[in-house]
Amino acid sequence: MADRHPTRLFVTPRGKAWTTGNAQEALARLVNQPGIERYTLHGLRKTGPSALKMLGFENRAIRSLTGHTSDKNLELYLDGVQHLPLAKAAQEALEDVFGSVIAEAEARANARRFNGVTGRAARAAKTVNKLKTGKQTSGGEGPET
Repeated sequence: MADRHPTRLFVTPRGKAWTTGNAQEALARLVNQPGIERYTLHGLRKTGPSALKMLGFENRAIRSLTGHTSDKNLELYLDGVQHLPLAKAAQEALEDVFGSVIAEAEARANARRFNGVTGRAARAAKTVNKLKTGKQTSGGEGPET
């Protein structure tokens, strides 16, 4: 089927070009499967060119796949992609510096959650207990060391 229309990326079983309706129908079938997040056709139209650009494809090659006639039109779909290497480097640098602090904070938060000492109810219980006993309970500050 693809050899009948080598310039078309998607064709129907009868070899005709996909319409917006065909694409929406196919997407609806895909996203109704468990574990698939909600997507829109327009969002996917931006995702494809962005992914190709992040993989190192040149604009000319991306335009030939997407049907854009100029870089100006294509750039609307590539907005922000040029910042990806900087964003990745910044994320890695921040993780190197603050990774252990974040891991410790997450561990404390998880310990508090599993001990049932989070949220308004826990704060209210501590306040009531403090009023009754005149002192703060030890369970509200995280795991004992």
